[in-house]
Amino acid sequence: MGLLELLRRTRRSDESTLYECRDCGTCVFPEQEKCPNCGSVEIACYEF
Repeated sequence: MGLLELLRRTRRSDESTLYECRDCGTCVFPEQEKCPNCGSVEIACYEF
């Protein structure tokens, strides 16, 4: 899933939270425990 699609889903939902890998910046889903791009478990949570 690309960043644009993830942002569209976030905007449509009532939530305004973005989950992002701290190492490579890839957006991830809340239920993911590690980054699908680099494998890092360092996930940042941003609430808007």
